[in-house]
Amino acid sequence: MSNKPPVPLAFPCHHNHPCEGDQTTVIFPMTGACGIHCGACRLQVLGVCHPCAAGIGEAKDAKMAAQVEKLGHACPILACAAKRGVAYCPRDCADFPCEIHQGGPFPYSEGFLAMQHKRRVDLRRQAETVWPDHVEGFWQSLEHAPAEQRAQASEAEMPSEGVFDLESLNEAWRVDVPRRLVTKVHGAYVEEWDKHLPFLLLVFLNTSERDPGQEETVPPRDLFPGKDFFKGKYQLHPEKLERAYGEKPKAFLEAGLALGGTPLSESDAGFRLWPLPKIPVDFQLWVADEEFPAKVSLLVGRQALRHFPPDALAMLMTRLIDRLESMQVQG
Repeated sequence: MSNKPPVPLAFPCHHNHPCEGDQTTVIFPMTGACGIHCGACRLQVLGVCHPCAAGIGEAKDAKMAAQVEKLGHACPILACAAKRGVAYCPRDCADFPCEIHQGGPFPYSEGFLAMQHKRRVDLRRQAETVWPDHVEGFWQSLEHAPAEQRAQASEAEMPSEGVFDLESLNEAWRVDVPRRLVTKVHGAYVEEWDKHLPFLLLVFLNTSERDPGQEETVPPRDLFPGKDFFKGKYQLHPEKLERAYGEKPKAFLEAGLALGGTPLSESDAGFRLWPLPKIPVDFQLWVADEEFPAKVSLLVGRQALRHFPPDALAMLMTRLIDRLESMQVQG
């Protein structure tokens, strides 16, 4: 092992203007604009490489001049960061990872850049989530509720204190109460559904009871004897599915199965979905014929209101109808 001392951080400056320290010396930081810390690399410690520079400060000019002199061109990452006034790409640039990082041979692997891209997209999607004004009360309620009881009541897994993993359709979500964060951990991004489900998951964690869910389903109006709650503001619109799938029972069934549904046999095409634990929703399609138009019936778990308030249930079923409709439009 070499006993050669580490290379000092001061190097001759190629410019005719004052630099940090004095007229002839510039002090280089140990972290480059790309985010790599030179001091953690043995090549720098042994003097094979000089440290790089951030995209701001005097050191960037000296480093790029040295690169041009030795290599014939400046590092494109450092040059871009300097032009944009960005110190460190991973920390400060909204466009990271960009084509400059993705198109070059270094310093990051494709896997690392893909991970960075996914997590940054997830953060942007978090910012798009629709939260009502009173959402803070739900977070506070979960903070003070016994976490294990809430997990049992909602049939959620709890990998750590205050963190709940829930299944919705065939997708997995995580509600992190200490961090005030709801994320989809498995499943493709579905714009409108993913904007609204985080709040519904938060409500469900607060309101679900410990009674086991029942699989018997009934028309939504039967949840309110003597009163049809699902009118006006909370009107459900299964006719959207009649228009989209009225002559396409196979496509209707395929859409339901793609969301983790189980087939039902009482109609031309039908399936049961579980948008939340304990809350089954059945869809049945009868195709149009010479006498009758296409008909879609919608049934929901009889005990749904024991685990979910009526306005949230209406929102859940509305978004579920919209999601099924969009799958036919996209197809």
